[in-house]
Amino acid sequence: MPQLRRDPEKGIRQKRPGGSFYLSFTPEKKSKQRHICLHTTDKRVAIEKAIEYRKRPALIGVGTWHSDMLAFFHYRVVEKGNLRNTSADSSRYLIKQFMAYCDQETVRTVSKAHAAGFFRQLRQDGRTSSTRNTYLARLTAFWQFLYAFNKTDIKIFEDIELEPILPHQLARDEWLETSEIKKLISNCKDNNLKFVMFMGFGCGLRKKEIIYSHPGWFDFENERLVIEHSEVRLDEDTGKYYLFNTKNRRNKSIPLPRSFITFLQTDFKFRENQKWCLEKKGKGFGRKYRYDFRSPLEKFFKENGIVNRYGKPQSTHFMRHSFASNCVRAGKATLEIASWLGNRERTVENHYAHVRSQKGALDGIV
Repeated sequence: MPQLRRDPEKGIRQKRPGGSFYLSFTPEKKSKQRHICLHTTDKRVAIEKAIEYRKRPALIGVGTWHSDMLAFFHYRVVEKGNLRNTSADSSRYLIKQFMAYCDQETVRTVSKAHAAGFFRQLRQDGRTSSTRNTYLARLTAFWQFLYAFNKTDIKIFEDIELEPILPHQLARDEWLETSEIKKLISNCKDNNLKFVMFMGFGCGLRKKEIIYSHPGWFDFENERLVIEHSEVRLDEDTGKYYLFNTKNRRNKSIPLPRSFITFLQTDFKFRENQKWCLEKKGKGFGRKYRYDFRSPLEKFFKENGIVNRYGKPQSTHFMRHSFASNCVRAGKATLEIASWLGNRERTVENHYAHVRSQKGALDGIV
């Protein structure tokens, strides 16, 4: 542990006149000098804070932000077990994106100005308010861990407020009926997009499940789509092994529509030893996915008039809502629908029960 210096003012300085005081110190011999913002312009207060900081064991061997990130995921995923692997993947991608924006070696040198600038940049890039709120929640959870374990001295996201979500981002009541889906698929000339729509509209899969689907999932003999939780696959594009996890940590078994089976056996035949269903490698959004079909799919939706009430093309998750809504309308049990979606039965009831109301259902009541 660094010893308390005889000169309490040593290592305390201002980077600019009138600015906050900083404490400079060397955690270990031959290690790189560190700097901590004391967040005060009063030198007397700065000296008192510096005395306390020098007593803290966290000042010894301050790690890089990458090592702190790994410690966070080990704590949440392994020790606590309250963070799913799929959520951890998204959080890891987001933390890396944030730290790349800050361009800082350690989390101790990240300031509130960095946080405000990052979310300002998200808004300029056109990210929706719901996306920014999700980013804020995940980054705040990471920073709360850092603060609790003395890896940082300030809560940089405490001044950033949640933003109101636009009405069209809450419109879960928009969906396509079966007849409209059939017409939409028949108008599509791209087999990759047809496959995506069959997986979304016909099986209710999430975007990531569609992207990482492979021929081994399809059991044509029993006409079922079987997805195993915690499946290890080799991504030949990167040469790395990939661990696929279902969001609810359970295996999924979904009946395949006959029209989908016909399409797979005629127009979309799997070749021998084919690794992925969607083999075309796209640039992707931030290169997060091995193949990103969102842009061509939304373009196709817009060309065919599949837009929401505000004139924007429907998202890929719209297909999943349509699948669930059509299953409820067909009279399928909510427990069965929940097992296909990988959701709780209560979620199905809350989000899709509205489609049960049929025209003329109350005729004769009055």
